[in-house]
Amino acid sequence: MVKHFSFIPEIKDVVFCIKSGVFSKRSCFRIVQQFFSLSIKLIECIRKQINEHLNKKAILENQRLINVSPEARADSIIKTLRDFPSEPVLGDYDFRSLFKQMIVVNRDRLIFVIGSNDMSKIPHNPNAIPMSFIDSYEHKVRATATTCYFGIFINK
Repeated sequence: MVKHFSFIPEIKDVVFCIKSGVFSKRSCFRIVQQFFSLSIKLIECIRKQINEHLNKKAILENQRLINVSPEARADSIIKTLRDFPSEPVLGDYDFRSLFKQMIVVNRDRLIFVIGSNDMSKIPHNPNAIPMSFIDSYEHKVRATATTCYFGIFINK
């Protein structure tokens, strides 16, 4: 019987080696797991910083495009007016290059807005909006001749 149990010390050595291997693998696993969770947090932090920088860049580029110098805006308006069609029909002409906003008071009164993009400065009552360069044009709606008055409001 003693011969049958002679392999037991060898098994103990193998089991001990396996246990120590498992222990070292678990400690490596914990280290990798900690590193992985830290790397995920680091990646999220870097991604957040990149998004913040991209947002700042977009805001600055938008401000740069909106805040055109008065000279450049005046040159743009003059160029647009030079390209103004000479035909009496202006159906397809794009007035947005001249005016930032248009307020339709009613079908007989239009107000074109130039200047600042801040529309909060404009009075809520359209009849209280002071206009410059007031003019009119006549047009027909079905068989009725109608006069439409329009003017320009300079939004400072």
